[in-house]
Amino acid sequence: KITITPDNIIIDKSFEAVADQIYYSMYVFQFCWSSALDKWMIRRPNETFADGTFKSNNGWFLRGRESEIRYWALYNSKAQKGIMGFFSKYFPQQGSYLLWDHTAYHKFYFWAKNPKNLAKGYKSPAYQLVLKGFDAAPDKWQDSVKALGEVFEKQYPLPEPPGRIEMFKEPLKLKG
Repeated sequence: KITITPDNIIIDKSFEAVADQIYYSMYVFQFCWSSALDKWMIRRPNETFADGTFKSNNGWFLRGRESEIRYWALYNSKAQKGIMGFFSKYFPQQGSYLLWDHTAYHKFYFWAKNPKNLAKGYKSPAYQLVLKGFDAAPDKWQDSVKALGEVFEKQYPLPEPPGRIEMFKEPLKLKG
């Protein structure tokens, strides 16, 4: 499902196995962007960042190096415009990420982690990505992305960690 609002594009995806099958991989989100986008950055759930510059040389970024991403952004320095992708239904170990620095385009990939053997009726988690365009001066684009990220973090907070499991209603009494 794709929802277009005046502010964002919200993409919801999930799947159900219609028969028993082996699951290899699936690109849940894949976006092919203009090679005019020359910068990228990511934010991890632990609030750290990484960034880089595209060279249009068929290189790869993030490939197997980032196990968790909360959001990503690509930026065009000449046009002073960018695009941000925010995982609004993020959950730990949801999948893998890749930026392909192709000569003709720059592509973002997200593929989901699911069990290797899917039983008929298996339902994947719900994946949701919010896309947001932005304008920013070249020396301020990362600050703009971080500010947008803060807005989205309030709107789509990370899930609370699981609470302590109470195994015994009464304290244990040890003998011996």
